[in-house]
Amino acid sequence: VTGAAVLVAAAAVGATVALTGHKSNNPKTAAPASRSHAFFVSKSYSSFEAEYAALKNSVVKISTVGCDTNNYVGSGFVTDAHDIVTAAYVVEGSQSMTVTVNGNSVPVQLIGLDASGDVALLHSDGSLPRPYIPIESKTPLVGERVAAIGFPLGGGLTMTQGSVSALQQQITVNSTLLAGLVQTDTALNPGNSGGPLVSLDGRADGVIDALNTQANATGYAISPTYAVLEV
Repeated sequence: VTGAAVLVAAAAVGATVALTGHKSNNPKTAAPASRSHAFFVSKSYSSFEAEYAALKNSVVKISTVGCDTNNYVGSGFVTDAHDIVTAAYVVEGSQSMTVTVNGNSVPVQLIGLDASGDVALLHSDGSLPRPYIPIESKTPLVGERVAAIGFPLGGGLTMTQGSVSALQQQITVNSTLLAGLVQTDTALNPGNSGGPLVSLDGRADGVIDALNTQANATGYAISPTYAVLEV
């Protein structure tokens, strides 16, 4: 997207910031899901309305205070009984972090962060509530219906619907090439970053990552085949 302003969807409330993470030009190949994801039984939902009702408590709000002392809000999602996935830049370099699951603050530890792939893993010693949203282990199809669930603009939980519009996309932010992205026409806003781009089978077809502010309905998610290797 030469010359376009591509901004992260997880900016501070009331502001937007440039994406600082970056991805490899050669994304890792897919591998079977690890941890408890392998024991997830897919459930096909009849509609996104039904899926939202079932999964809404599995999408978490992540509030941080950055090194600049500003407040930031992003999203994440519960992938198994103890783990939450989000975008790396939602939590990277934070002075403090509050994770809210189903309205309750949950103590977590940052146990993994791949700044080059914009994926972070948070761990809770306590058991997180079901249902879980595991990351898909294969690439979605262009045209597949998807929805973004998260906390845009620091407000309440929302769902927006759309489709996968392209695969293996590349964008340049601050002279940094981001590669292997899933492109979607699903509406995204600051605060959605780190949340799941879900399909109707209850899995995440990507981790919401960035949006293009100079294009209509052009957002990006971290490829599930990359993200699944990091968690």
